[in-house]
Amino acid sequence: NVSEHMVGNVYCKYYREADAAKAVAGLDNRFYGGQLIQAEHTPVTEFREARCRAFHETRCARGGLCNFMHVKHVPKAIKRKIVREMYDAHPEFTGPGARYHAERERSRSRERKDTQPARQTDEERRKMIAQWNLERANSLKAQVPIPAPRPLE
Repeated sequence: NVSEHMVGNVYCKYYREADAAKAVAGLDNRFYGGQLIQAEHTPVTEFREARCRAFHETRCARGGLCNFMHVKHVPKAIKRKIVREMYDAHPEFTGPGARYHAERERSRSRERKDTQPARQTDEERRKMIAQWNLERANSLKAQVPIPAPRPLE
C-alpha cells in the first residue's frame, strides 16, 4: 500500500514468542534500502480482519490507497529454498519438517542436480563454435574434389 501510514510495514508471524523476540533483536540497528529498520512486536495475533478481502479476490478498486493490508504471499518455491537453506545452516534443528528434510537429502533427484555440468559462458561457446567451423573447413578442403562429368560430343 502507498498510504503514508502503511508504507514500508512488514508483518511476520512466528510460532513462538521467543523466535519473534530473537528476530526483533536481530533486526535492531540494521538498514534496508538505505532506511533504518524499526522492528517491534505487535499485539495483533490474527490479521484476517485487517486484510483487504477485495484485494484477495483481485478486485480492490482503491489500489495502493486502501487502508486494509494487501497481503502478498511468498511463492512455494522460495519458501522451499529458504527452509532448505535453514536446515543446511542448522542441522541440529529437529522442529517440524526436520524429518522431511532428512528424507529429501537422500533423494536421487537432488544428486542428479549436483552432477549436471556447469553452463558455458558466451565466450567459451563462441570459441567452441569457431573450432567446429575450422574443423569443418579443414575436412572440406581435405576432400578430393570429384571432377564434373564432361558433356558428350
